[in-house]
Amino acid sequence: MNLSPLQKLDKILGILIISKEKRASMVQILLDANDEITYNDFDIVTTKLIKDGYIERPYGFSNPESHTIYSLTFEGLIFYQKGGYIYYSKNEKRKNIKDTIYIWAVAIGTSLAGIYGLFEILKWVAHHFHLHLPF
Repeated sequence: MNLSPLQKLDKILGILIISKEKRASMVQILLDANDEITYNDFDIVTTKLIKDGYIERPYGFSNPESHTIYSLTFEGLIFYQKGGYIYYSKNEKRKNIKDTIYIWAVAIGTSLAGIYGLFEILKWVAHHFHLHLPF
């Protein structure tokens, strides 16, 4: 099964969450991922998780590269429990759609108000200058 990049991020967080001590080696994470995360993707995915502050490589837990230990941070635990990357991605898309609809509604409302204002000005001009307009 090919996982999306966001699913790979959530997968590693999930693996660390279910691990007893909330930490695991690279080898253990790749084994638990059941070939859904490749060795080549692992570094990119963990770099993103570290950058976001959801996992860390504690000092003193680094062995040769294949045995580097990754541990879950408290922020990572909370983030995953709130839905993880997939949830926040979907939520962001919904928010963008909602914002776009709001912008269009304001634009249409403003245009209608402008047309109504122009119509009222024309009525006022016609009334004060005794002009006959077709409306």
